[in-house]
Amino acid sequence: IYLDDADNKLRIDEDGTAYMTISAGDVTIGSGSLYLPVAEKLFFGGGSHTYIGEDVDDRLRFFVGGSEFMRFTESSSDTIDLYHNTLIADDKYLAIGSSHDMEIKHISDQNYIDLDNGNLYFRDDGDNNIFTIYREGGGVQLNEGDFILGDSQQIEIGNRSGGDMQIYHDGSNNYINASEGHLILEQNENDHDIYLKSDNGSGGTAIYVQLDGSTTDLLLTPPGNVGIGETSPAANLHITG
Repeated sequence: IYLDDADNKLRIDEDGTAYMTISAGDVTIGSGSLYLPVAEKLFFGGGSHTYIGEDVDDRLRFFVGGSEFMRFTESSSDTIDLYHNTLIADDKYLAIGSSHDMEIKHISDQNYIDLDNGNLYFRDDGDNNIFTIYREGGGVQLNEGDFILGDSQQIEIGNRSGGDMQIYHDGSNNYINASEGHLILEQNENDHDIYLKSDNGSGGTAIYVQLDGSTTDLLLTPPGNVGIGETSPAANLHITG
């Protein structure tokens, strides 16, 4: 350790190699590393509230204003814990995955989760919590792709427990259930119709019932016969009873 009069620096050398120099208040590490003992702290700003330190549990902790805001934990599942809000500036993004497999960003007043690899899953913690996608002003909009529910999972509409209306597939059959109020099917487009279609018996489909919005006629046009009070109609219109 000596004072280098040539450049007015305090130097710490070993075998002619400068490991540390101090000049005009600046500390420069040359070769090697700077080690702090466990539980010691590296302070900033001349105060006692902003510092970095490692505790006995191998956790690197960052403090600002005396309050911890970030912690790195070395364990079998290395983690970074944040204790304050994290601000990412407009048009910047949070990248997840070694190849930016997912990016979270805010660009031009819009918010995005971009996937470059793999699927996006939303999962609860297994305690049968209700998972909710909320959009201020109401509604969830899908511009592309399908919204898929597994067998016996249902879409519940309405505020009552279980929903005032349910739509689901039980593994074999499809249901639209109304648990409260009337079930109304309404067509409001001018001069447009409502069709009821089903299998035509030949591998395709056919229109069985048509509510004609332009003529206001009710049309029954099944590929087979129509039975009223008759489950096996033998004519185009077979009425029994």
